[in-house]
Amino acid sequence: MSIMNALMCAAGVKTGYRFFRLRYTAFGTNQWNQIMELKFFVDTVEYPTVAMTGNTSPSPLVASASPNSTAPSTIRYIFDKNHLNGHGWDGNSYPPPCWHQLDLGEGNLILPTSYKITNSYPDRSPTAFTLYASNVGNFTGEEVSLDSRSGVSWTGDFQEKTFNIT
Repeated sequence: MSIMNALMCAAGVKTGYRFFRLRYTAFGTNQWNQIMELKFFVDTVEYPTVAMTGNTSPSPLVASASPNSTAPSTIRYIFDKNHLNGHGWDGNSYPPPCWHQLDLGEGNLILPTSYKITNSYPDRSPTAFTLYASNVGNFTGEEVSLDSRSGVSWTGDFQEKTFNIT
């Protein structure tokens, strides 16, 4: 357990965020943008804790993506815990910025210590992105930035990268 999470739990304070949005601002050289899997972690506990079987199931989970996504029905695949099934999110030829969002449901708050992205192919993978969190879900100024990366390079297909939140 992170020091911050341990202190808050010891004090009886429930802290964390309900909504998480990973906003991509740059991808590789291919016009096709694709992510195979996205996971959030509180120490070793993975979120979502169950595989998503639909964009709104199982309840109370809700997966969504930016309006410029050409494959809105595939958003849940990045949260289905199976990046080797050939399913992922396809942004197709839409240029960034674009985003993925996970709503954990009312009363479900976490304070992630890391997150993991699994790519499809290096030339379709995100090279710059920011992880935001919110308890409102509007992402119109109330959100906080948990982590930001640029210059991320990918060398293999279905490569997993873990990013620690400090």
